[in-house]
Amino acid sequence: MKSMTSLEINDAKSEATMDANILPCCVEFTGKVETVSQFFNQSHVVSATDDCKDAQDIVYFRGRKLVNEGIDLEKIGYTGHLVMKSKDMGDGNDDTGKFFSTHRIRQINNYGHEQKPGVNDSVNKLLEWVSLSNLIHGDDEPEAEEKSGK
Repeated sequence: MKSMTSLEINDAKSEATMDANILPCCVEFTGKVETVSQFFNQSHVVSATDDCKDAQDIVYFRGRKLVNEGIDLEKIGYTGHLVMKSKDMGDGNDDTGKFFSTHRIRQINNYGHEQKPGVNDSVNKLLEWVSLSNLIHGDDEPEAEEKSGK
């Protein structure tokens, strides 16, 4: 049987915006939480590392120290969306689905245990893969050649 999935993304300017938080742990809860601040307290800390001062966003989630590496999606030329599965799924076939965007994501807060996420972090690997894909498939190269007179 043929599967069919659709995604609706409305005008990004009319959508609500939010920051996405990616935690280095598994949280087995998918509902809404009204009192996030009692579990997720964020502070801006200046700490001395390797003889230089480096400002870090540190969060304590249920007593565990997490360090943020913020990724501004607009600065790197991308738009993120939080998508939800539609309640109107037709005949109930799992292979078909309709998804819609509820929020536009302006920043991804990627957290690591005790330190910023390293180069082997899944989000950093994804961004590196996207950069490589743009180099391979992007059309910036012909414009650069035309400007240089080649």
